[in-house]
Amino acid sequence: MIRNMFTRCSHCKHQHQLSLEDLRSTRGMLKCTACDSLFDSLEFISESPLIDSELPEAPSNHFAESSPVENNPPQHVWLTGCVMGSVLLIFQFFYFQTAHLVQRPATRPVLAQLCSVFGCSIDDYKNLEEISILSGSLENQSPHAFSFKTILLNEGPFPQPYPKIQLSLVNFTGQAFAERLFSAQDYLAAEKYLAPDETTEISISIAATEQKIGGYNFKLYQ
Repeated sequence: MIRNMFTRCSHCKHQHQLSLEDLRSTRGMLKCTACDSLFDSLEFISESPLIDSELPEAPSNHFAESSPVENNPPQHVWLTGCVMGSVLLIFQFFYFQTAHLVQRPATRPVLAQLCSVFGCSIDDYKNLEEISILSGSLENQSPHAFSFKTILLNEGPFPQPYPKIQLSLVNFTGQAFAERLFSAQDYLAAEKYLAPDETTEISISIAATEQKIGGYNFKLYQ
């Protein structure tokens, strides 16, 4: 019967001599006298002293590192995505800014051209600051009516809808006692547009009031 055997520590490779009694008492688990690590003596047990060439390499505790696999999409996919993203961004910009951009002389022609291609429409151009009031008057038309007249000039670069006119009648102390907002349909047979550099005279008939009229005020509204 073989009484002495040999094994090595799996951590530091230090060689140990042991007996069958040692194996029975420790159940194969020994503490290395060199590095104080516990190791399984049965893993490298031998009847004769081990040499380095006979010692299997201890298993590594590190995971093998693999190079990341690149999965880049083809160049044409990137290009298509960039183009679609740019178009979507431009569409969103114009969609949310259209109401503002159509009122700007620099961007309105561009939007009008785009709509002619895509079959859409843009809002009317409106800028009261470009509509000048050349004159205004309130005259007796008959014993029972007055005539309010005004001349407007569109100094803007685009046609504009005729504005609304708010007419206020005041007494001789300057207090307003009657007021009305006239739309374009009230003083035009059909709604029209005031062309660029066009001058037009507007005439509105109003019924006479019980209170004497001392004057009038009027304002333009979109």
